[in-house]
Amino acid sequence: LKNEEWFPIWLQVLVPTQSDEDNGSSDAWQGKMRALRKTITDVEAKLGSEISDLKIKLVESDAKREIADAKRAKAEMKRDEAQTKRDDAEAKRDKAVKELNEKSDRIEKMLSTDVKTKLGSETSDLKTKLVESDAERRLAEAKRDEAMTELSNQIKLSNAKSDRMEEMLSQLLGQKMEEEQNDTKEKEEGG
Repeated sequence: LKNEEWFPIWLQVLVPTQSDEDNGSSDAWQGKMRALRKTITDVEAKLGSEISDLKIKLVESDAKREIADAKRAKAEMKRDEAQTKRDDAEAKRDKAVKELNEKSDRIEKMLSTDVKTKLGSETSDLKTKLVESDAERRLAEAKRDEAMTELSNQIKLSNAKSDRMEEMLSQLLGQKMEEEQNDTKEKEEGG
């Protein structure tokens, strides 16, 4: 405030001149202020509706993202179930191998022909169990791999959709702002 170059002691005010036709009855500044207020009100209303539209689109995008997350969680649950089945199949196989080894040890102790015949039958049953257990394990692994592939595809799709929505929102916002700037420039040039 002490610098007189920036803050002079006197204040200069411009007053519109009166024309002979005017007789001082018209107020030029009043019309310009009213036009300025109307323009500001119109821009506020337009921005309000556009912001509402963008909020709706953002909510829709969030909802789609939540749906994708739910699908991803479901795929992960399927994968976990497949892993559990595979673990169960491996446990059954290990149990069958253990039983086979135990029976094999018992058989070695028995040397009679009848025992060998019985042994062949039990060994055959255990081998069948082992084959079945191995098949179940392979099936569980295949299901797990399928669930992993599905999860990966859903994640890729979800990310692509999310990226596209963000890109579209950015473009839309940029276009709206550019249109508003152009409208404002046109009004300033016209007024």
